[in-house]
Amino acid sequence: MAQENEDLKTQVQRAAGPYLLAAGLEVLTFPLNTVKTLVQLGHEPLPHFEGSSWFGYGRKTYWLPSLWTYAGHIRKTDGVTGLYRGLSPKICQGLVQQVVAHHVGQVLPRVEVVSSHPSSNAVLEEAVTFSKEISRSSVIRSAAVVAGFPFEVVSVRMIAYHIGREEAYSTALGTVKEIYRTNGLAGFFSGLLPRLICEVVSLWGFEILSRLIIRFVGTPNRPSEQREMEAYVRSISQYVVRMVTYPFMLTSTLMIVDGSGMRAAEGIPFGGHGDWANCLRCLKRQGLVMRGSNLLRRPAPKTSAV
Repeated sequence: MAQENEDLKTQVQRAAGPYLLAAGLEVLTFPLNTVKTLVQLGHEPLPHFEGSSWFGYGRKTYWLPSLWTYAGHIRKTDGVTGLYRGLSPKICQGLVQQVVAHHVGQVLPRVEVVSSHPSSNAVLEEAVTFSKEISRSSVIRSAAVVAGFPFEVVSVRMIAYHIGREEAYSTALGTVKEIYRTNGLAGFFSGLLPRLICEVVSLWGFEILSRLIIRFVGTPNRPSEQREMEAYVRSISQYVVRMVTYPFMLTSTLMIVDGSGMRAAEGIPFGGHGDWANCLRCLKRQGLVMRGSNLLRRPAPKTSAV
């Protein structure tokens, strides 16, 4: 009996380990998420300043405060807790996504490589297997994103409280009530479509780009060199895919506050309300599609540098 209890305890610890690790990482990085969300929403409470160009010479240019200065401003105005407003629904989102991804992954059949003819086209067979694997991963990730997205909406609107100080969004429960009162059940899925596009395109783009680079560059013979090269390829692929899909992530964040009645909705470009595709077009026209993508060294928009 004691052995069975010990085995059960070990199983529980192994099962809970990944979820606890994810929650811990979320706690550590959430201040960064808070600053990034506010910047995406167009909230700039601190003035720009004059400084040197990227390479330290040439004409002077204007810059917006960095991540650390922005976070320090939030800490001064709202305390340390201000940096963690919206943390609890964000942790819930991560846990729900992991659970859903695990169960959906168990339901979906795994892709098996079956070669019925020894002389079959190896390249074609590899491409078919690859597409099936990524399609399966896309379904899993999409299901996880949909299941956890209501918590994302709650978290973003709680963070947006910093901008307009709407009392209804000061707590998680109050935010849930206000979303339902203002937008109904559909409000919990505001901005879902561009987020799904971002996730699916990121998944396919990363895998395709990584394989193309490895195929054309080739792989070293030594295992250590192979691992090092794979790490470089993954980093390059992640960077490129992130730059391509970031506008969809930004659009999703803006659509979460669209129609909420919050002051944060003022960060949506003029004419970009109501439809995510229209919002994305307006962001492109105004050169704002990468707003919030770099929080360390941020050039000030021309309109604010006057």
